[in-house]
Amino acid sequence: MMFAHTTESIIQLRLPSTIHQTSTIHLIAKIRDTFDCVKEFHLQTVTIHRDSLQISNLLNTLQEFNSNDQNIIGQIVLSICQLFDEMNQQQMNTNSHFGKSSFGK
Repeated sequence: MMFAHTTESIIQLRLPSTIHQTSTIHLIAKIRDTFDCVKEFHLQTVTIHRDSLQISNLLNTLQEFNSNDQNIIGQIVLSICQLFDEMNQQQMNTNSHFGKSSFGK
């Protein structure tokens, strides 16, 4: 799974959480130079702590939006997820078009 790519020398990532309060992930950074040479760096395993407050705030906001119909909240969340999936797929296609490899899978 690719989380991000950039031409900048520093990158900040917001890593995905799971249903568990904490999880771990092993990151691999791939750096490509102007000659298309790639160097992989295996980074230390990272522990991810789920931000329950942000998730609760989002759900509360959605519930305030239309507290009478929980189906609408589910549809909004599903629509957002589908939009993110499409954006991710488009980014992956763009990366492969320009010959950039992705992190992980």
